[in-house]
Amino acid sequence: MAESKGRVPRQGDRVCTPKIKDAFLVVEVRENPNVVNLRLQKGTLMLKDIPWTMLTFLDAPGDAEQGS
Repeated sequence: MAESKGRVPRQGDRVCTPKIKDAFLVVEVRENPNVVNLRLQKGTLMLKDIPWTMLTFLDAPGDAEQGS
C-alpha cells in the first residue's frame, strides 16, 4: 500500500509525513533543493519545504493522473 524512498513526487500525489499521518496532496515540487509543498487533503493546513525523503506515498505511481 504505502511506498517511500526512491520515488520522485509529482503534483497531485497523495502522501503522508512521519509526524502527521493525515493524507496530504503535493501542490508544488522543487528539484533544487528536493522539497515539496503539501496541502492537507481535508482542510487548509499547508506544509512548506518538506524534503522528498520524508514522504510516504499513499498511491501507486500513476494513480494521481487517473484520479484527475
